[in-house]
Amino acid sequence: MRIRRGFLRIAAVLSLLTGLTGCWANQSVDYRAIVLGIGFAPASHGRLAITVQVPNRNGLTGLTGANASASSSGPSVYTMTESGKTVGTGLVQIQGQTQDELYVGQVQLIAFSSRLDAKQVKLAENWLAQIGPLDKTAYVVATPHVRALFQKEPATGTLSTLQMLGGFSCVDCGVVTFRQHQWDLSIESLSPGYSLWMPYVTLTPTGFTSDRITVFRQEQPVWTLSPAETTNLGYVMGTTARGYLTVTENGEPVGIRFISASPHIRARIQNGRVHIDVTLKAAGTIDTLLRPTLSPQPLAQIEHQSERELAKQVLRVLTRLQRLGSDPNGFLAPLIWQSEPSWEDVSTWEQAYRQADITVHVVFRIKDIGDVG
Repeated sequence: MRIRRGFLRIAAVLSLLTGLTGCWANQSVDYRAIVLGIGFAPASHGRLAITVQVPNRNGLTGLTGANASASSSGPSVYTMTESGKTVGTGLVQIQGQTQDELYVGQVQLIAFSSRLDAKQVKLAENWLAQIGPLDKTAYVVATPHVRALFQKEPATGTLSTLQMLGGFSCVDCGVVTFRQHQWDLSIESLSPGYSLWMPYVTLTPTGFTSDRITVFRQEQPVWTLSPAETTNLGYVMGTTARGYLTVTENGEPVGIRFISASPHIRARIQNGRVHIDVTLKAAGTIDTLLRPTLSPQPLAQIEHQSERELAKQVLRVLTRLQRLGSDPNGFLAPLIWQSEPSWEDVSTWEQAYRQADITVHVVFRIKDIGDVG
């Protein structure tokens, strides 16, 4: 009997996986549960909790451009959560909750709990890599509460998942623009010298915020940066467009906004040790200044102060990442590709990275002066 139950369970999983595309059954959209979001969170006894977000009929009209209000006929989406030792067994349990056929070919968002361990992250990643019909353009995020994220009803009439994705697609809407697709995650997980990272999304009374990132050591989440730390890392990764910095000039505070930077990174080996040289060409606009005018000499002093302060803040983030063994920048990847193929093993390049000497040099230019006096 035990063997038969095991066989039936395997058969159910295989049947579900082959039907996830809806291609074999050739089902109409009216008979499919179109999964817009899928999430992974830890469950008891080492199991994995799988959550799917599916639009209801009213929500589906939002996908076709209709301006339907979610509040007029109940929630725009519904969520289903089940747990299993594998993703497939969890999805079998979810399929049992609906008469419609689960369809993951249009997944737009993949959410990983920031509380997952390395084994659970690897389990989810392997499934995502193996499920052929999954659209690899789906955005990937980390979050403390997967189910709550998918249950959030936005203030507007659009679907909550689409509202969030709109923020990722708007490059100039926030201080920093970190976005990660499933294909990026798949490439980084297979590329020596790179560590995984994801935008960290939390709920707000009116929607979502994604001004932080979570970084990984191998498949283990190890650090969720603060907004300020995320901004400073963004200068190195070329994703910060509206940074802010405060320095002092003759004892007076000077605020500089709209800071962006062009990074140049070089990793080299000298005397058997790795050296990572980071150069940032940064520029910003003076936002706060008490005096009404500014002569060239104080302006140069403000630029020098900004260079020192920004270099110090960026180096602080990079050295902590180094201590954690996490390298979302992929500093050592060019060395591995070009001259150190023996470092492809994770433990080898990670050791070289932890022992590397990191320097940060900033060239700062004030490009405009806003409110003064």
